[in-house]
Formats: sequence, structure tokens, C-alpha cells
Amino acid sequence: MADVLERNPVIKIDDNKLYVEDKMVDANSITAELLDLRKKYQELHPKEEFPGIATIQADRRVKYEFLNQVILAMNQAGYSDIKFAVVVK
Repeated sequence: MADVLERNPVIKIDDNKLYVEDKMVDANSITAELLDLRKKYQELHPKEEFPGIATIQADRRVKYEFLNQVILAMNQAGYSDIKFAVVVK
């Protein structure tokens, strides 16, 4: 039996715009959007513990303060395993 590869949510920062799974959000709604993704995961996997894995995709010019705000929102929504994908422009 083959394992199904789970895709982790992607939070993209592009030109100071914020996207959760290609849906544009703002700093005030990112936590709610991530909580919604978590709820959907738990509905699809009722017997599994939520893994809390997500990827931030951004270029290296993103300001630390903005990035930190995103990380704090992710932690509030239960995403504690954060991966980074750096985009070279």
C-alpha cells in the first residue's frame, strides 16, 4: 500500500501582499484563514493529530517585521512546523 503524499498549506508573501493557498488575505484575517484550513484538515482526517505544517514562500527582501507577524499568526492557528521557500527574483 502506498502512502498518500500530503501537501502542506502555502502562505505566500509577494510584493507585501499575503496569500493563503492563493487566496489573498490581510494581516487581520490570516489567522482565521489558517484556522479554517486546519478545520478542513481535521474533517478529512478525523482520527489523526493535526501536524501543524505549513510553508512560507517569500523572497529575501521581505521585511522581518512582516514575516514575524505572519509567523505569529501561524502559531496562533496551531501551525508550529514552519518551512521556508525562498523565491529568487
